[in-house]
Amino acid sequence: MEFIGKRWMGIIIYHLLDGPKRFFELSSEIDGISDRLLTERLRDLEAHGLVVKNQSDPTVRKVEYELTSKGRELEGIIQAVFEWVKKNGCCYKE
Repeated sequence: MEFIGKRWMGIIIYHLLDGPKRFFELSSEIDGISDRLLTERLRDLEAHGLVVKNQSDPTVRKVEYELTSKGRELEGIIQAVFEWVKKNGCCYKE
């Protein structure tokens, strides 16, 4: 439980619910997270089997991050939390 409660984890998962994204896409969509911390959190999510890093062509530095089926199981929970945040006027802005 402590792992998923780390700062930015839910927000990263939320943004990956739309489908695979490149690092710069996540970085530009998530206000306030440093590249270093985003890298660290993505590695944590990979290590726990929630995210997979795809590189279709090793000669091109195009890497995408995508939720695994295990990561997708969190969709209902993440959506519910974000709906609560919107409803109650809390601080996160999409």
